[in-house]
Amino acid sequence: MRSCQKSEDEADLLIERMRSVRSAGRFHVSKLQGEAKRMVDWKEYVLTKPIASVAAASILGFALIRGAVRAVPQTTPRRTLDKSEQSNEGSASSTFTSGAIALGASIASSALKSYFANLVQRSISEGSSK
Repeated sequence: MRSCQKSEDEADLLIERMRSVRSAGRFHVSKLQGEAKRMVDWKEYVLTKPIASVAAASILGFALIRGAVRAVPQTTPRRTLDKSEQSNEGSASSTFTSGAIALGASIASSALKSYFANLVQRSISEGSSK
């Protein structure tokens, strides 16, 4: 009778272990699903890497605008330009480029200021809580 009781205890123990393994597996699966959703969320990237996000957005925006400007069809036929008209056309292009660079620098500067301000605020709040 004693061996029968022992085998029942072992069976109960085995069943309990299987239940704990199943519940742990479900927990890990739901945790992995949450991590996967978080990894593909663009907002998470912006929060964790603000400087890289602003730089990537600036480069992408510049490339899109530049491509859109090039894609605009010319309504007037092309003609040969004299030297004064060529210099005006070149200055318009350089003005656009310098404006885009100034915009990118301004955005990057603002992002850096915000990033460092957040770091300082975080260190101050952590220091006061200790």
